[in-house]
Amino acid sequence: MLGKFTGEQKMPPVQDWRPDRVGEIDIHIDLQGRWFHEGGHFERQDLARMFASILRIENTEYYLVTPAEKLRIRVDDVPFVVVLMKCKSDDMTQRFTFMTSMGDEVTAGAQHEIEWR
Repeated sequence: MLGKFTGEQKMPPVQDWRPDRVGEIDIHIDLQGRWFHEGGHFERQDLARMFASILRIENTEYYLVTPAEKLRIRVDDVPFVVVLMKCKSDDMTQRFTFMTSMGDEVTAGAQHEIEWR
């Protein structure tokens, strides 16, 4: 069950959307990568994954972005955390693949740099 958003499904082009309506919504992502709305934990992981697919960072602020609106949310540190790591190696190379709190599988490399905390 390695998530629907692992690169197999095309992600929404949130970086291209410039909606006129900008506001805030009471959505919070805690230090463990858990999503909350109005203080209540998202019970449905697929709902959190859908919101994660429209998440964009601008400077140090995170927004949920659609063509119609951009809503700021609160993120304690980072929106996704690593929950599983796999290492594959052969004679010359090692490859590290991580599963995030959203179920996405990401292989470390130039496009996906590792930041240890």
